[in-house]
Amino acid sequence: MDQPSLPVLINEQIKKIIYSLVAIFFVPLLSSGEEVKLADPTIFEHDGIYYLCGTEAPPQVGFQIRTSSNLKHWSVLVTAYGDEYILKKDSHTFGTKGFWAPQFF
Repeated sequence: MDQPSLPVLINEQIKKIIYSLVAIFFVPLLSSGEEVKLADPTIFEHDGIYYLCGTEAPPQVGFQIRTSSNLKHWSVLVTAYGDEYILKKDSHTFGTKGFWAPQFF
């Protein structure tokens, strides 16, 4: 399998940094008009859709994913578990607290 070239890898890293800065400095809104308030945001793009996840205000219950096509208006993604969390306390986890700083690779 061919490995991506160094310029391609650097370009992908730069895009990730830019997306994170956008998530930090612009006030994203949920479709309800409510502000998205997250610490430690992680954001990535795939096929023109942006995915955002981060640390919720206490008490942290788990992690939700929000989607957007414009980085400004976001919707909470409903998961295969039938709720709005991709990972939730007491559901497929070892811990019951400390749900901080999710990362996507």
